[in-house]
Amino acid sequence: MERLFNSGWQFVKKAIGTKMENHINETGWQDIDLPHDYLIYQVNDLYETSIGWYRKKFFLDKEKYDLSTQQIAIRFDGVYMNSTFYVNNKKVGEWKYGYTAFEYDITNFLNYGDNELFMEVVYECPNTRWYSGAGIYRDVTLITRPHLHFSSEGIYVSTVEKDDDFILSINVEIEKSLKKMAYSPCGLGIDVLLKDTDGNIVINEQYDLSEFDFEMEGANSWANENETENEIVYSGSRDFFVASPKRWDIYKPNLYELKVSLVNLKTGEHFDEKIIKTGFKSVGFDTDLGLIINGHKVKVHGSCEHHDLGCLGSAFNKEAMRIRMLHLQDMGVNAIRTAHNPAARHLLDLADELGMLVMDEILDMWEKPKTEYDYARFFNTWIKKDIKSWIRRDRNHPSVFMWSIGNEIYDTHASYERGVEIIRMFKEEISKYDPFENAHIT
Repeated sequence: MERLFNSGWQFVKKAIGTKMENHINETGWQDIDLPHDYLIYQVNDLYETSIGWYRKKFFLDKEKYDLSTQQIAIRFDGVYMNSTFYVNNKKVGEWKYGYTAFEYDITNFLNYGDNELFMEVVYECPNTRWYSGAGIYRDVTLITRPHLHFSSEGIYVSTVEKDDDFILSINVEIEKSLKKMAYSPCGLGIDVLLKDTDGNIVINEQYDLSEFDFEMEGANSWANENETENEIVYSGSRDFFVASPKRWDIYKPNLYELKVSLVNLKTGEHFDEKIIKTGFKSVGFDTDLGLIINGHKVKVHGSCEHHDLGCLGSAFNKEAMRIRMLHLQDMGVNAIRTAHNPAARHLLDLADELGMLVMDEILDMWEKPKTEYDYARFFNTWIKKDIKSWIRRDRNHPSVFMWSIGNEIYDTHASYERGVEIIRMFKEEISKYDPFENAHIT
């Protein structure tokens, strides 16, 4: 179960260097709801160096939650930037980049009864060449699931055209979040339900895991002595034939609904399920005709869109973004480049729905900085984590047709050899998570 966890937070702004224990019990906390951009309120200094502290108190009801059988995780879709997360005064983890999503398993940090969450956001200026905003500026989601569940962003969907028909390939990753928890693939199954744009059932089938092409991680055991928390213990795929589906394109963005469930075949119990909006399309590039979608030449009329909403700041608002995208379409725009970073996941949802192509970009710099406090200082130690987050989150969207690995990157001029090394790294990492090339790399 997933639910938005945006309400009931508090915020206080402090000088760089302030420690949590210095103000944990003080007054002055402001009641807020997320998403929240704390820089936009300082109209005299929209680039103020500071620390933003967020906290939220919540009650864990023993009657509703069972920590012995459930995992509780929290997902942040975007925190700008250099954040550290605490639960009940204990550090859970940190995340450096301000534009990629991240998730923490907080099960072992929680108590029955009262709990308190803290997020520290360190904003040092200058860190971009544009207005970034600061704080928890995208959605936060609380996730409750059984210890046996699909891994985060663990359903990968791709399509291959065969004449007027398509092959739908579904890859699933399953993990268990308790060490030595003995599960056997025997008796476990996958339910696949696909509905078309009118709600008609296209696929409704159930499979034993043994009917998927799968691999076991580690020592081919679901109770591997050496496994770590949340280790992926199963990765499997299966292909489905779909006859003459309604295609997704910029003129008719037909979306299908895919529900994939992890079930106990004996009892019918559902351990976990994911619902994904998907579309059937063919995309290719021709040296003479350019971009070909569903067999037709498409001229890209693109717009480079920064993530902020002008005077509204960077706190994401889906309806404000919908209005912007509808205006862009009225102007003749049919594609967006997410300048210069991954956008909020809801922007991609809107692009899927409205029929806008997306050139999905990750960075404005690599190792060579453009500003003093930008992501270049974290690149070498964090980039592979950010690529994983970026691709796994966005790879199923039919609107995404290109992965952009950088904008105006100086590194390739400073050192051709090193530039090529980094490009190869990007290619290898992207191919790990989008092996069927749902989008092309540029």
